[in-house]
Amino acid sequence: MERANSLLNNTFIYAIGNFGSKVLSYAMVPLFSFFVNKKDLGLYDLFLTSISLLFPVVTLQLSEAMYRWLLTSENLRDKRKVISTGIFSSLILLTIFGLCYLISTYFYSFRYQEYFYLLLIGASLFPIAQQIIRGLGKNKLYSFIGLLNSVLLVFFNLLFLYFLNYGLLGILLASILSYSLSVIACVFLGEIYTYIEFRSYTLKHLFELLKYSTPLIPNAISWWLINAANRFLILHLMGIEANGDFAISSRFPAILAIINSIFMLAWQDIAISKINDNEDVSFVSKLFNQFLILEICLTILLIPISKFLVSYVVESSYQDTWKYMPLLFLGTAFSSFSAFYGSIYLKEKRTINLFTTTIIGGIVNLGITYLLIPLIGLFAPGVGTLLGFATVFILRVVDLKSYLFLDIKWFKLISLTVISILLFLLALKDLFSIHILIFAIGLVLFVSLNNKLFKYFKSFLISKFKFLN
Repeated sequence: MERANSLLNNTFIYAIGNFGSKVLSYAMVPLFSFFVNKKDLGLYDLFLTSISLLFPVVTLQLSEAMYRWLLTSENLRDKRKVISTGIFSSLILLTIFGLCYLISTYFYSFRYQEYFYLLLIGASLFPIAQQIIRGLGKNKLYSFIGLLNSVLLVFFNLLFLYFLNYGLLGILLASILSYSLSVIACVFLGEIYTYIEFRSYTLKHLFELLKYSTPLIPNAISWWLINAANRFLILHLMGIEANGDFAISSRFPAILAIINSIFMLAWQDIAISKINDNEDVSFVSKLFNQFLILEICLTILLIPISKFLVSYVVESSYQDTWKYMPLLFLGTAFSSFSAFYGSIYLKEKRTINLFTTTIIGGIVNLGITYLLIPLIGLFAPGVGTLLGFATVFILRVVDLKSYLFLDIKWFKLISLTVISILLFLLALKDLFSIHILIFAIGLVLFVSLNNKLFKYFKSFLISKFKFLN
């Protein structure tokens, strides 16, 4: 019970901390469809996709290593060495990349290329600052900074899009400014500056951090192959307007993925520091089985909702994009199952195994997407994403079997997956009565199979309310 309460507490904290920087930035993309055309929306999506690839390469994933080392740093001196080494190294890396980027733009230029680099800097420094605050155990501040980022992002987007009508440039400026001000808040409110000193920078610490973080780079890239590389295949085979359509259809599943990642942050804290014996493994098995049931039931519930989300939230020229969303929702569920097991790799510092499982899934995704796009169009990336993440999940279950054997309820996993696929195919008939029927089925499954979880959640909220009073 104590571990469950700790997990739920941290999940709430991380939910607030990630709402602005992650959830809101993706949730607003459908709303952008009312202010920018398909080509600009497709270009913005490519910017985000490219940054998700460049971030781990440019920063060498030092933020992850800093977080991992700060969790186990026992004194102020060690924390200063970790933070100083990580921050100075990251700034040097961003400067080197900036010089290379400046040279490359002489040979290949594109619209808003200078803003792209500024966006990359903000998107790199903000998670580094957040991971430092998280590693120092300042979870409430982590939440506040995330909330601040939310407010800034909404304010600047309203200013540049609604009042000034800047279009795509306004979206880029809003993100850059919200990142910049949030980083400044992290540095001063989190007193990160007190841990930064030149004499604490050591090559020895850098090599220790890189030994941990370097295998995470190809892992992040291969994860990108599953999550984002489809955009470039769509661009090559179908054009930038099709990429704009896919950008819309993928944004709602992306929000679910980010919500899942918030839970994974809390689970990562538990996995790294508190999973040690057979009793703990029994707890993890129960947790994972409840999580997989919740995820797939939610996917089924979202199948008919997809149609209405697009109808009321997205500009009319994107109305058909809902059809591609259910496969992406299901792929997102398997992505979260893979990430659940991925935390065990981080605990054991087995980041090489983390990479190998992901790269195979990335290859599966790209291969299937490339082969199927000529046959089924934008349904292909959904199929590729689903099979890619399913491959990663199965490989990790097998690879970690000797270390962490979870009693997975395979029958429920397979049967619920099959049901969700059948209901998705039925939904493609696009009849109102069928959408209502699917929603009713999804609601019954969601409530009946998650009854215990709802009861626990209710008791948790009641205890918190009593505590506050």
